[in-house]
Amino acid sequence: GVIYLPFCFHCLRGIVAAWSILKEIYTVGFVRKKDLAEHALWSGTQEIHPLVMQKNLGKEIFQEEIYCKFSELEANQTMEHGNVTIKQVIEFVKEVKDIGQVRMIRLQRSN
Repeated sequence: GVIYLPFCFHCLRGIVAAWSILKEIYTVGFVRKKDLAEHALWSGTQEIHPLVMQKNLGKEIFQEEIYCKFSELEANQTMEHGNVTIKQVIEFVKEVKDIGQVRMIRLQRSN
């Protein structure tokens, strides 16, 4: 199976904290804006009329632009409350190309 998580610092920090266990079960990947259609929930929400999305559901139209990215300031503020260092998180994502385009974290079962 596949698990999709928002590319927010909270989720990323949690994955780094649990990576010694998670890596036995999952491989990690990153989904860029142009590839979001691979996530069925994201694809499904694209079919909802924008007015319904905002008025009835109370959701922003482009939620991934709000909740699925983070700034250096947010990362530094979030690091105050955790058992993972910012250095560990940077090490975890240092190979990710076009990190500014990433919106989802993909955990894919490896066995």
